[in-house]
Amino acid sequence: MKIVTLLGFCTLFMCTFTFQGLCILWLSSIFSCWLLLLIIDVDFTIPGATFLKPTDVNTFIQFYDPSDFMFHFVTDGFDTLERSCWVILNTFQNLEHETIDYLVNKIKLKTILPMGPILPLPFIDQIKRNKDKDSTHGDAIILWNENKGCLTWLSQFKPKSVLYVSFGSLALVSHHQIEEIALGLEATGYPFLWVTRPNLIHGQSPNFNVDFLERVKGRAYFVDWAPQLDVLSHTSMGGFFTHGGWNSTWGFFITLGVPMLGWSYFSDQPMNCKCIEHG
Repeated sequence: MKIVTLLGFCTLFMCTFTFQGLCILWLSSIFSCWLLLLIIDVDFTIPGATFLKPTDVNTFIQFYDPSDFMFHFVTDGFDTLERSCWVILNTFQNLEHETIDYLVNKIKLKTILPMGPILPLPFIDQIKRNKDKDSTHGDAIILWNENKGCLTWLSQFKPKSVLYVSFGSLALVSHHQIEEIALGLEATGYPFLWVTRPNLIHGQSPNFNVDFLERVKGRAYFVDWAPQLDVLSHTSMGGFFTHGGWNSTWGFFITLGVPMLGWSYFSDQPMNCKCIEHG
């Protein structure tokens, strides 16, 4: 970004997260160490998200030393924002208007373009046409083979009665965490659809106890990967237990209106989950 700017090329700065996240990363580019914000008198308030604290921000900033590669991978380039021809983010004006106004006035960004939601075009077309809710939303970019049989399974349940559990494509959990989540889902008494990726447990597939599987038989469905857009737009869907990735957070909570339970893993997910909590 810096080299391109110095050469005089027009630059388009695109972020896949929120304007609030952009504000935080811009602040981090000012201070040599993010942890300084915890001990010095700095006005951290983010307009539109006054409930956020330094401990809620991007984990790559909180826990990585400024000399670390990942710190620079996340923060480099933000000091050139004001020289970018366009700044594009996956959000929309009415959602973060206070934060957008702050960026325009404080950082002097005059060419901000909120262009969200960035969702698969077949899904957006589906919303516009208001077709049958049980139809699929076309071909989206997927990482594993989708198990579409779960949609038939969902159809046997009452509206808003099933919990969907998915921690995205990158989050990893331990055997102990899987066991605790499984027992918690069993204790709810509600049916649940759980995406148990082949690499979910640090490269391994979950291996559930036979007794547990027998106890939840009939109200539990496990898949390697699910057609998430179709699942969350299904009439039986009553909640979404998620890692809090931005695509999941606002693509489904705002667009589809599915209540969410957030359990963040890393990056901007703690901040996203905090935003879910505060509505």
